[in-house]
Amino acid sequence: MTYSDKAYLLKLIETTFQNLKDERSIDFQEITKQISVDYENVIETLRGLLGQNHPPGFIRVSLGLAAISLGAEPEKIARQLSWREMEIFVAHACHLSGLMQRTNVRLSFEKKRVELDVVAASTSLCLVFDCKRWNKRLAGKTLNTIVEKHKQRTIILKQFFEKNMSGRKLVFFTPVIVSLYEPSSRKASDIYIVPVNSLKSFLQFVENVLGGEVYT
Repeated sequence: MTYSDKAYLLKLIETTFQNLKDERSIDFQEITKQISVDYENVIETLRGLLGQNHPPGFIRVSLGLAAISLGAEPEKIARQLSWREMEIFVAHACHLSGLMQRTNVRLSFEKKRVELDVVAASTSLCLVFDCKRWNKRLAGKTLNTIVEKHKQRTIILKQFFEKNMSGRKLVFFTPVIVSLYEPSSRKASDIYIVPVNSLKSFLQFVENVLGGEVYT
């Protein structure tokens, strides 16, 4: 096996991802033991994959994204992310699709306070994400409640921008819910519910999807 071998890299990344609970320290000895590869090559390979100076919370996300690029299932990776890491994961997917993005957006408007997990925008489109890291399928009354609450948050964001931003540029505000599992419906009350396995496809063809095209 070579150290550029896809199977080796995927095994190394997944093992590191699962063992990395505290980003301030990586137990290279434990990783070496689990995948039966010598210590120096583990360090060299991981440093090559990760690089330097990651923002807080991004090392595990970087490993997860690397694993997905090598064939790991997005759902499997996302299930192991924290709430905060899930937001970073979605924001990075938006970044790769050419969208500007911010996480953990908080604002007050007319005595109403809202928190938004991820807001991603182009010149004419603003996607407002609610990241649901729930270990169950979204359906029924639970889904309806989530949809209605997120719709209201998006309306408040839209009203905030209408009042505080000058100019007459037309921007479409679109609420999106990202879930770990396939929901009972991918659209409810004009809100898109996107399983994490399909997030890349949704973002890649988002304008077509908003026009009614089906994504996978």
